[in-house]
Amino acid sequence: MPVGVPKVPFDWFEDENIHFVLITRLHRERLIFLGKPINKESGNTVAGLIAYLSTNDNTRDIFLYINSPGGLMRQGIAIYDLMHAAPVDVYTVCMGKACGMACFILFGGAPTKRIAFPHAIIRVMMRQPRGKFSKIRKRHPLKEIEVLFYLRNQMEEAYARHTHKTRQVIHDDIQRMAYMSAEEAQAHGIIDIIGDDTLGKYDEYDEEN
Repeated sequence: MPVGVPKVPFDWFEDENIHFVLITRLHRERLIFLGKPINKESGNTVAGLIAYLSTNDNTRDIFLYINSPGGLMRQGIAIYDLMHAAPVDVYTVCMGKACGMACFILFGGAPTKRIAFPHAIIRVMMRQPRGKFSKIRKRHPLKEIEVLFYLRNQMEEAYARHTHKTRQVIHDDIQRMAYMSAEEAQAHGIIDIIGDDTLGKYDEYDEEN
């Protein structure tokens, strides 16, 4: 166990000696945190948690808290697709910043359940498709670039479809790489709610279920 990660008590079969690492305890409460760049490891971890939690109990929603500068396109789209395929709704909550692919994941939450804290910073941003060309040259560079452009177009279409903006507006937003306040993101259709009472929403939801 890493230094500084506390264990917390958890009632399970009335055994007072059962303890869980804090992050595991949060996962049991269906709370997931994406607090780092999206790479293969973090992307697969978040995707795996959504898959496991949604199939383990398909009656309770999942809360995904986001504070990330973005990252790899494939991993971000995988999380987005998995949230839409899950049998439960996924609340997405921006509690710091959501840039690039993290913004796309925030935007991909269930309708009416996409939330940003009042001082959150949101950035609609996709860099020009690129990869590790030292490796790409050894394989099929044109196919690799073609895939990246395809994924970019898919993302633009998703933004346009759900925000009711034109593709040109979305394309221009991405090219500008502009930062948005929570209010601007709400007006743009990226989030639904501005507020910092998501834990209160979780308590209410937990009591109902």
